[in-house]
Parts: sequence; structure tokens; C-alpha cells
Amino acid sequence: MNTSVIIITAVVCIAGVFAYSKSRAQKPGGADPAIYPKMRDQALSVSRAKLGLPPSSAPLAVIMDVRDTDGSSYTTVAFEDGTASIYLSSGGGSIGGSQKHESIKNAGLGMLRTAASTLGSMAIVKSYPLPDKGHTSFFVVTDAGTYSITVRTVDVEGPKHPLNGLYATGQDVVTQYRLSQTK
Repeated sequence: MNTSVIIITAVVCIAGVFAYSKSRAQKPGGADPAIYPKMRDQALSVSRAKLGLPPSSAPLAVIMDVRDTDGSSYTTVAFEDGTASIYLSSGGGSIGGSQKHESIKNAGLGMLRTAASTLGSMAIVKSYPLPDKGHTSFFVVTDAGTYSITVRTVDVEGPKHPLNGLYATGQDVVTQYRLSQTK
């Protein structure tokens, strides 16, 4: 894919998620922000043993946390079965789209494949804090442990950053959700 297209897509996706999270946060009686850390923790604590799956060297899940400069955040998750979701710190989000839309499932699987190729740049961690404002954290859940790295969002958006591909595939999940909602 053309680098310019990836950058433009990422910028449009970020703006869309930001606008969507703001609109969800302002609705009276809307989403409950307390659900966000629970959903995020659930994704980070998944294991093949808990799911009754056999061991594998492939990643089970990838989690991308993006924290905007205003402190709001969103988390994009993808699992080995193609399930992909977006959790917003406002309590909103998008869940279950990968069961209805092949494009969302494929985006999630693409994120997982890309994550597998980036493990060498990450370290195994035991805690999973949200990134600082203006940063993005990646977590890759494997049988060997959870790998992670945190980078400045402005850097990872650049096409020359080694994790730009992983960031772009995470943004593709967001894009596919947005496109599915306009159909």
C-alpha cells in the first residue's frame, strides 16, 4: 500500500475516533467510562489456557492503546480468531463487528500477523499501564508472555518508524468499523 495512503488513512481514522469518542462522552445517559478499563484488562489477561486452546507460538492477541494529547484514549484489540474491537475511554466503542463484516475480521487478522513480526522490538512486561499523553502502546499476548513497547504517536505515524506497519494495521481496524457503520 502506498505510504501516503497509509498516513492519510491513519490521520482520518484518528480524527474520526477522536470525534466519535467526544460525541459519545457528551451524550447524557450514554456510555459508562468505568467499562473501558474492564474491557481493556480482559483483553490483556486472555490466555490460551483460559480459552481451552492448545499452545502455539503465534500471538493470541494484540492490543494498541492510543492516548491523545487531551488525555482521552482508545484501545484497538485483535484476537487470533479474527475478533477485533475498539474500546473508548469514554466508555463507548465497537464490539462484534468482525462477526458481521469480513473486512473487520481481515483487518484484525492483519493486525495480528503484523504484531508477530514486531516482537523482536518489544520486551516482556508484567504490568500494562496506559501510555502517557501523545503516546501509543502496543501489547502482544503470547504463550511466552506479554510483549510491549510504547512510542510517541507522532513518531509511529511516520512511514519510516519500525512500528508504523503495526500502527497502520490497528488503524485499519478502526477504518473498517467506520466504513461498516456508513453502509
